[in-house]
Amino acid sequence: MSRTFQDHNFLVWEAYPSGGRHGFSANAQIIFHCLTDRDMRSRRMYTTDDEAAAQKLVQEVDEAELLAMLERAGPLP
Repeated sequence: MSRTFQDHNFLVWEAYPSGGRHGFSANAQIIFHCLTDRDMRSRRMYTTDDEAAAQKLVQEVDEAELLAMLERAGPLP
């Protein structure tokens, strides 16, 4: 399940968990995709959690923490 939020530049982002390496649930990633600027490269943040815990994290943190996670995330290759 994804969650949308707005950054300081009024861009709307979608955040959702994705499986770890080779599709396994361990070491899930949180993917950030900009919905208002499709040319902006998607970003990802690695976690040490499984995919279920990453999903819970995305759904339960406040927007300030989502913004901090977005700022720490690196671009997708």
